[in-house]
Amino acid sequence: MLKQFLFDRLLLRLGRLGRRVLARRSTLDLSIVVVADDASSDSPWRLVDATSIPAQKLSLVGTYLVRRGKIRRTYEGRSMRRMLVLVALLVAGLVLGVVAAPRIAVDFATYTYPDVVSGIAVTHTFVLSNVGNEELVISKVESSCHCTTTQLSSSRVAPGASVSLPVVFDTYEFAGQIDRQIEVTSNDPATPRLDLRLSGRVLRREAHHKAAGEYLNEVYVLLDVREPAAYAAGHFLGAMNVPAGQAAALARLLPPSLLYFCYDQDGSTAPGAATALRAGGLAVVRVIQGGIAAWSQRQPWSSLLAAGADATWGLFLDASGARGNYAGSSSAVVNIASVGYFLTIDLRSAAAFALGHLAGAVNMTEASATSYVAGLPGDVKVLLVSDRGAESDRLAQTLLRQRSGVSSLLGGLVEWQGQHGNLLLVASAP
Repeated sequence: MLKQFLFDRLLLRLGRLGRRVLARRSTLDLSIVVVADDASSDSPWRLVDATSIPAQKLSLVGTYLVRRGKIRRTYEGRSMRRMLVLVALLVAGLVLGVVAAPRIAVDFATYTYPDVVSGIAVTHTFVLSNVGNEELVISKVESSCHCTTTQLSSSRVAPGASVSLPVVFDTYEFAGQIDRQIEVTSNDPATPRLDLRLSGRVLRREAHHKAAGEYLNEVYVLLDVREPAAYAAGHFLGAMNVPAGQAAALARLLPPSLLYFCYDQDGSTAPGAATALRAGGLAVVRVIQGGIAAWSQRQPWSSLLAAGADATWGLFLDASGARGNYAGSSSAVVNIASVGYFLTIDLRSAAAFALGHLAGAVNMTEASATSYVAGLPGDVKVLLVSDRGAESDRLAQTLLRQRSGVSSLLGGLVEWQGQHGNLLLVASAP
């Protein structure tokens, strides 16, 4: 009787241990629970399907062997006691496996975004958690295309902790039902690859809209490499003064990832300035053939010349990026006609403009912009910028009734900063 009592107590402990195993490791291929069919039953011990037992009976003594959710073998009579040794060993092995493994989990694996206009970024933050008992190490996060970017705040997650995974999907090249997948690779032995998904519908944008991603592919910075006095006497709107003698030093203040066109008075000093700019870390610098003398002969392009020291130029808010010494490479000399000059007009308040605006932009009210654009050459393109895009959309549609080549930055500067931060933004000099 004492032997039977001790044996039953052992089975009871194994049963409770098995329940904890199943509760903490529901994805196991092999699970064992030790319970009984009935508290008062004298029936022999046997293996049964765990899913068939009512929850209230899971604290009683008995044994189940469940593999992939199905009973594999049923034991009765004398073989039961021999089987219990195997049961105990397997339960112990499972418990040790649970304790030693990390386990990745996500709040929601699929984010269904609302309808969005092509060019407006879809943003979402997935929350990844470690529900295991060992440190989770996320070795890689990959997206299905270059249009989707991720930035994991930490690659190591302690047991019980969580980490944020912000995702940005740039929609400007897409229309229709669009799904994007993000693959998370970790040291979770049960789920080494976790698939996340963005799903939704992208609507076509209006003809007058210029998406932030589209603008980034087209934008360049115009550099006037003449001396400050010559620059003040007359320079092209939107050009930044970088004197040739200071080009290498000032290049450190310019974002290295942008495209630069530099010009001088007649084309004689710009090639040397371009070499200095490349030595300072700028990869793509091109020289405008013939300088401002040749450019200003393209009537009525002379209307784009402005006098005075341009107070709109100060410092780039973000000049970070990988730099190299490109002094050994040659600068392409381009014809004026191939530059594709465009003028950016910022319709925001003077105070907002001073805090940060797109490089080369000029600040105007809607009324002054309307009259100014009317006098521009027909082949000069105009980009209008406002805070969230409403004012620039309205003015662009009005101006397009008078001339072509006018667009509005979709979503305004708010959308630009949401996608690209302070890239290309300049604070006005005090």
